Amino acid sequence: MAIEIKNYGTFAGPGSGDGDEDPLLDFDDNEENDPIPQEDPEIIFLNESNIAACLVKSRSDYVRFRCNGTNTSQVHIDKNSGTITSLTLGATTTNCTNLTASSTVTGLNLVATSGTKTFNIPHPSKEGKRLVYACLEGPENGVYVRGRLKNDSIIELPDYWVDLVDPDSITVQLTPMGASQDLIVDSINWGRQVVVRSVAGTGIDCFYLIQGTRVDVPPLEVEQDA
Repeated sequence: MAIEIKNYGTFAGPGSGDGDEDPLLDFDDNEENDPIPQEDPEIIFLNESNIAACLVKSRSDYVRFRCNGTNTSQVHIDKNSGTITSLTLGATTTNCTNLTASSTVTGLNLVATSGTKTFNIPHPSKEGKRLVYACLEGPENGVYVRGRLKNDSIIELPDYWVDLVDPDSITVQLTPMGASQDLIVDSINWGRQVVVRSVAGTGIDCFYLIQGTRVDVPPLEVEQDA
């Protein structure tokens, strides 16, 4: 199978560069596209087993946009050896039917148009198993903090919540530990503090979950036109 090289771009396929046939080369030099022997020191030939488009630095260091062999239903972007440190998609909208990531995916607005958002990791305690959790979902751009309040009555919220969270949206859940304490939220002060009180007058020992809605982004449009 022939390959075509233009500057640092290489199109490769199974059998390319293996000596079965001469590759077709084109360097935009206005010369005839005559076959060039593989021993030419300026030409890099790749013995690539996949249908691929390659960005070549050297024979041992190149990046591939490739099929899985000749299977065009499975497409990969990877290096011939090692991993790509960073991959940036400079597109306004990127549509993926199924996106699987083994590291970090970063974006301004990552949207799942169907199904669920999950993580899938090797099981931490059962050999040969994997652990799959789904993300909790809701009709808002919500944030939360949680922790434990013990021998105190004031929960200090993160200082940035003043600019991040609508104070009127803040809700608090308290889980008493050890004994019934008849706990109530006495006040929420300017989105900075939550004051807890024991109506029974006992000491306070509880876990808390505090949630709120972000104000730095527009409200989530829950029902949208198709």
